[in-house]
Order: sequence, then C-alpha cells, then structure tokens
Amino acid sequence: MISPQHPADQYYVLPIHGDFRQGDIYCDVPHIMLSKPGFEVLRTFQAKGGRTQVFLHDENNPPRDGFHWESKECVAAEGQLGKAIVLTHDCEIENADSREHRLVGLLRPLDRLDARDREIIIQGLHFGRFYLPAWHDVGLPESYLDLRRITTLRKDALPDQLRIASMTDFGREILQAAIIRYLTEMYRG
Repeated sequence: MISPQHPADQYYVLPIHGDFRQGDIYCDVPHIMLSKPGFEVLRTFQAKGGRTQVFLHDENNPPRDGFHWESKECVAAEGQLGKAIVLTHDCEIENADSREHRLVGLLRPLDRLDARDREIIIQGLHFGRFYLPAWHDVGLPESYLDLRRITTLRKDALPDQLRIASMTDFGREILQAAIIRYLTEMYRG
C-alpha cells in the first residue's frame, strides 16, 4: 500500500521519450461515460453551400440508412478532460494485435473529498480507489485512481507531450496489485 509518508520519488520518475508503459501519467486525457440506457448517434453531412448539418439519432429516430454498428458509429456521451494513468500492462502494449488500444483510468484530486473518505482511500480500504501521492514537480496533486472510471483509447490519443510522469517499478507493482484486487473483489460477489 502506498503511504503518504513515503516520498514521491519512490513511486514516480520523469518519463523517457518513446518508452511507453503501464503507470504512465498523462494530463488532458478525455474520459467518456454513457449516463443513460440506449444510445444517441451523431451523423454529420455536408450540405449545399459548405454548411455542416448534424443529426442526432436514437432507437426512436433511426437514420434512413439504419445504424452501422459493425463499422462504428459516433455516439453522444458525457466526457471530461483530466489526468489519467495507463492501466494496460506492458506485455499487452508490446503484442502486435494490441498495440493500438490503451486502457486508462481517471485520476481525481483527493482534496475534493471529505476528510473521512480521504483517509479511507489513503489507508487502501476502498477497492475502487487507489491512492497516489502528490508529485508537485510535475503538477500532480495528491490524487486517487478511480478504477470505476476506465476508458479505452487509441494510442494516438496519448501524445508524448501530455505525459507528465511514469511510475517506478515499485509503484507499478502496487498499481498492478490494486487493479487485481479491484477486479477480483468486484467479481467475488
């Protein structure tokens, strides 16, 4: 378990250009969430005169040519930009069939929670929230990884200039244990 008494340099290092790995921390990463059942599909068309028209479709108002789920659809979703940490394991990143996709988890500032919730997270007692100490050198406040908010991105959505830190091997071991604990506890029922 990470303890706030340990210095941040036990958990973080500056990123090495071109060395993409689990535990890399990025800023300005989009996190997407669908908030209601069903879906809303956005379709854009170029109208005469160069205007762009946007149409919103759902199951009650389908497009004339139907939905194209097999070739992907643009859907309306809620989103936010924030800090994120790469959850995809290194061996998965290196596999040829998995090089394009990355799982990232949303990082949230710890100071937005009340004192009781902060202490629960710091002590490692909330399986869905993983404590991360501050590293002020790179603008990372005391935070937590919200394992309930995971987003899949293509690797190009994580440009190197947005990467602010990487976890040390020690930090990555603790991160991996937190992911496993969350997933196995969640399904134990």
